[in-house]
Amino acid sequence: MNILDEIVFHTRQALDRRKQEIPQTELLKRLEGPQEAPRFKAALAVSGRMHLVAEIKKSSPSSGVIRSDFDPLVIASAYARAGVSALSVLTEEKYFGGKLAYLDEVRRAVSLPVLRKDFIVDEYQIYESKAHGADAVLLIASLLDRPTLRRFARLALDCSLDVLLEIHDEAEVEKIAEAPQAAIGINTRNLKDFSTDFGVLTRLAGRLPKDRPIICESGVKDKGDLALIKETGVSGVLVGTSLMRAKDPGALAATFVQFLRS
Repeated sequence: MNILDEIVFHTRQALDRRKQEIPQTELLKRLEGPQEAPRFKAALAVSGRMHLVAEIKKSSPSSGVIRSDFDPLVIASAYARAGVSALSVLTEEKYFGGKLAYLDEVRRAVSLPVLRKDFIVDEYQIYESKAHGADAVLLIASLLDRPTLRRFARLALDCSLDVLLEIHDEAEVEKIAEAPQAAIGINTRNLKDFSTDFGVLTRLAGRLPKDRPIICESGVKDKGDLALIKETGVSGVLVGTSLMRAKDPGALAATFVQFLRS
């Protein structure tokens, strides 16, 4: 198995355990009644500037533990002070050191919209995301066939969740039609071997509809990378590892925000 196959395998195992602890019927009861409108896509659609989505994660398969003194609430508050547009919170446990509880904690701590970043392979995870306070979910095109992607995107909409639809190559561009309401993420990282290539961004950005927010994901290390991304005309960028490695993630986020708005 490649690394993506391994992650999905363990994701399904963890999901089976959570389903036993909290059946889907119980999750649905928690979602009865009016739900807060999602704010993630709207935050990225604010015109006149590029947006930074700042990520909160402890580890990654390619880097191992990125931040040993990991405190999601401290990090979220620092990002909020830095002026980022939204947060991405990793909830996958085995490879990224995430927890579902981080969604609840971060949502209570700051007013920014929150994306749940995980490997969504079951509708249970969509209900789970809303129940834990997410504004949006990540749907990865390479993990979902077109009918499943269409169904999950519609289900997210019904749950008052925005969608960030992640694509990585030309073949996946066609799948964006299955989620017409979704923001689009171009991941420069190959999820099969975790290598990065900004050429993916330059190849795909011009092929995407102009009426949706488009976010570059992965691989950003410095302002030189941000300058390259700005040239493509996308709406913003999601940055994780370089912020998590920084001595002061909030200070680096503020530097990136200022550069993106300049």
